[in-house]
Amino acid sequence: MKRSVKNNIRRFPCDFMFELTKEKWDSLRCSFCTLNKARGQHPKYLPFAFTEHGVAQLSSVLMTIAENNSLILRIIQLYVTFVSSKKCLSNRRFVSVQLFELWV
Repeated sequence: MKRSVKNNIRRFPCDFMFELTKEKWDSLRCSFCTLNKARGQHPKYLPFAFTEHGVAQLSSVLMTIAENNSLILRIIQLYVTFVSSKKCLSNRRFVSVQLFELWV
């Protein structure tokens, strides 16, 4: 995936994606309890983080190189998962605002 993004870097402006810093990557790994677990303990490359537009563009890039149906289904699932996560976070923010307004 990382190679596909780098080969198509013109399709990913800075507001579509960015590469995580080492500090942020380490922080996220701590948050998800993935430290010191055999393979992947010391990543060679830092991962990219994508906005919604970046995920749509990534889906487009990956679809062009997909050779089989199972990969295509995984790419679609990636996008659906991202959109679902965004909706979930949006709903949590809405509920937080509603609770705040009740207390004020």
